[in-house]
Amino acid sequence: MENRDRLIDVAAEAIEDVSLEGLTVREVARRAKQSTIGIYRHFKGKPGLLDALFVRGFERLGAAASAAGASGRTAREAVLEAVDEYLALARSQPQHYRLMFAAQNAGFEPTDTARGIALANYDRFVELVERLPGAAGEGRRIATDLFALVHGHVALRAQRFGPTMDPSEWTGRIKRSVERQLDLLSAPATSD
Repeated sequence: MENRDRLIDVAAEAIEDVSLEGLTVREVARRAKQSTIGIYRHFKGKPGLLDALFVRGFERLGAAASAAGASGRTAREAVLEAVDEYLALARSQPQHYRLMFAAQNAGFEPTDTARGIALANYDRFVELVERLPGAAGEGRRIATDLFALVHGHVALRAQRFGPTMDPSEWTGRIKRSVERQLDLLSAPATSD
């Protein structure tokens, strides 16, 4: 298992240097100082390696959501902490992020098993959202709305759409958008 994890680590670094489309089994083997046979034995080729990277990314987000939930913070603080990790992944590993959220554009289709693992890790974020005041019975819908909001900002940023700003300002802007949504959720309902 140790060698398999190391190969995933090497692939995660390589994908950022050569792009999702440019990643090859040969490149990962070269960087890992191994033969391609080892990669084929562990992953059965590039699709299996990409599947492992896909799962690794969602496990990272799921672990962050679990840690935020166990941190003793308020539900709001925990949701914002999980959003921070999502944004950190998008900013520090844009090709890995693309693999997770736009891989079909590069011809990659995760296996059903990998998708199941991704959804199980997404459920950890849903659990955080369900703890928010005002989220009773609506956790999955609200989590989806928040995820879409953050993902939309990330996608626009990736396309260089919108104002030019440094990464910390961009992250702050997205977090303020999420905070506004959380404020609306906790605001008392008004009648028209």
